[in-house]
Amino acid sequence: MVNVLRPKHLQEALSLISQKHLTIYSGGTDLMIRYQATSGTLPRFLNDVLCIGHLEELRSIEIDPEWIKIGSAVTLSEILEHEAIPEMIKLPLREIGSLAIRNVGTIGGNICNASPAGDSLTMLYALEAEVVIASQGKGESRMPIGDFILGPKRNILHPDELLVRIEIPRGSMDLIYYRKIGARTANAISKLSFYGVAKHDGDTLRDIRIAFGAVGPTVVRSKSNECELIRKERSERVELGLKVYEPLIKPIDDVRSSQTYRKEVALNLLKDFLEKEVSS
Repeated sequence: MVNVLRPKHLQEALSLISQKHLTIYSGGTDLMIRYQATSGTLPRFLNDVLCIGHLEELRSIEIDPEWIKIGSAVTLSEILEHEAIPEMIKLPLREIGSLAIRNVGTIGGNICNASPAGDSLTMLYALEAEVVIASQGKGESRMPIGDFILGPKRNILHPDELLVRIEIPRGSMDLIYYRKIGARTANAISKLSFYGVAKHDGDTLRDIRIAFGAVGPTVVRSKSNECELIRKERSERVELGLKVYEPLIKPIDDVRSSQTYRKEVALNLLKDFLEKEVSS
């Protein structure tokens, strides 16, 4: 028999996971599928379930001069409805699932699920988001999201730790580009995704960030390649970008798409983004 635990506050939740291994349940949109035995059956959880989606400490959105701080149990719809959240954060969230999924699914769940096709992840990698982890014994610690996600369905969390907050540095970009490629225009898991942003000072490129989803075990981003692009003349950026990113894009064949298709489309999206950056 599986027990369902509903702590009154975050410290109680941290105390409970310090005592025994529990399955963490927030929105549950990914979790219910992961533990489903066969199609159409109820999920079979291996451990008692700890509900955290109601905890006020995990449900706040705070914005200060340097950071946008989003609690891990904030739903995708709540982020989209928040007037102070910039469009460059909202853009990929609008394409996650259906309205019903966005009303329940949380930003923390999308991160902890650690799917290479996770729709929020390319944005979070490109915008250099940091995650804040808490445990009863060690308090809070933080790290870049790229250090948090280890591979498909794998993250760095220990059984006695919770993801409590995502913090995104504030900043402005004059080019924001996001594309999700799926079997249909809505309610589809990504075949691949691309997120790019750039900032110019007149004709000078000051910053560029590029991230690919579902073309490797984790989001593909290369800061060294971005630095190379910044140093190059406008006329050379498209050719250089295709050359340096081609070996980094290593998709797989699966039920949603082929390796060949994913690689070709990923490079075409990169080319389109770089041509827009060059012409801006």
